[in-house]
Amino acid sequence: MALQVKIHQVVILNMCDHFTRNALQNPKNSRRIVGALFGTQVGRIVNVMGSFEAKVKVSGMTNEIDTIDYEYINTKVQLLKEANFYKDCEFIGWYSSLSNMEPHAKDLDIHKGFYPLNENPIYITFDPQKQISGYDLPLKVFETKISTQGKDKAESLSEVAHEVDAVKAEIISVEHLSKNMASSNTSLFADNMSNSVNSLQILREKIQMLLKYLEKNPKAQQDAEFLRELKEVCINVPDKFKTDYREDIIDEYKETSLINMLSSLLVANKTIQDVVHLRPQFDIKSVKAYQD
Repeated sequence: MALQVKIHQVVILNMCDHFTRNALQNPKNSRRIVGALFGTQVGRIVNVMGSFEAKVKVSGMTNEIDTIDYEYINTKVQLLKEANFYKDCEFIGWYSSLSNMEPHAKDLDIHKGFYPLNENPIYITFDPQKQISGYDLPLKVFETKISTQGKDKAESLSEVAHEVDAVKAEIISVEHLSKNMASSNTSLFADNMSNSVNSLQILREKIQMLLKYLEKNPKAQQDAEFLRELKEVCINVPDKFKTDYREDIIDEYKETSLINMLSSLLVANKTIQDVVHLRPQFDIKSVKAYQD
């Protein structure tokens, strides 16, 4: 019986984010990325619930993986299991970005190195730059296949079927991102402000159209009903020259800036708590040395 692999949406987002950051940091020499997968496995049903980046060295000429830090991956998984949400998770496999999603020659040797962490790890390959049609995702899932050739046994990577799954929290998060982060070049605040600017431009065009109509039709200035409706429109337009209006705008700007600052402080506080409580072996010196 083949594996039934269920990949959560947040895993796909993490892999794409990893690929994007790597491409932006190294625009002239973008190499393949490699990461680890964790989740749960019950029988032949595998749920891939999360992922994180791995420490690897990739050859610039062949794009093959030279070395990978298996101990770092094992330590990271153990730290994640200390969190209540991931306490039942274990190491499931690994992922890498590959052209046409086909494993390289040395990938099987790298795959065998994960056997001490999982007897049958899975391998996800994906190609974000591949043109797709319909709802198919540019990724493939592989597992180890053992075939007998006489008295010898040969191992190879065999593709297995997969499906995309998600819990309610992930569905809400992905829907929020798809609606509010349509462009990675603009922030959520900029997207909301663009709607307000477009509305003001439309209002300005309509007012200019009314002014031109009054200039070209002197008889309309004597139409009492038309002038009453025009007055109602003008009353609803705020007077930007009034002192009270300017003060209200400044107060609203201050309150919005304060809320944004408090939100940033909350996010920073949560990050610090994660480092202190969930990563007791976190060493900033080793991270800096690895980045260098």
